[in-house]
Amino acid sequence: MNLDETRRRAQNDVHRLLSVPAIPYPPGEDGPANPGEAVKLRIHTEPVEAGALVGGSGYAEYSALSPKLIFVDYVPQKNWIFCIGPGEAYRVEEIVARRPPSVAVIAVRLMATDAARYAPPET
Repeated sequence: MNLDETRRRAQNDVHRLLSVPAIPYPPGEDGPANPGEAVKLRIHTEPVEAGALVGGSGYAEYSALSPKLIFVDYVPQKNWIFCIGPGEAYRVEEIVARRPPSVAVIAVRLMATDAARYAPPET
């Protein structure tokens, strides 16, 4: 087995163990459009230092959470909504990394009231 095969097998194992089901919804102006078939994704939430000044002088420093969604063998589209559970959904903002077979996107978590409009995957 070569290095690429080993990497792909490891990615698939991690994705299989850590992913959650999600229902993709294309963008719609009149509310949720017809959903697609369920996909699997991983959610990574990384703190981003927003407003931090070089040298740490203490002015207006805070951390914001920036969700990143990881897909394997699936390429999401910008502005699609992925609902993973009741009241929890994410909108794709930007595709940031394509390293086959995985794709990473920056997403925005919807407010619970907005996310409630989307049906979650069946468990």
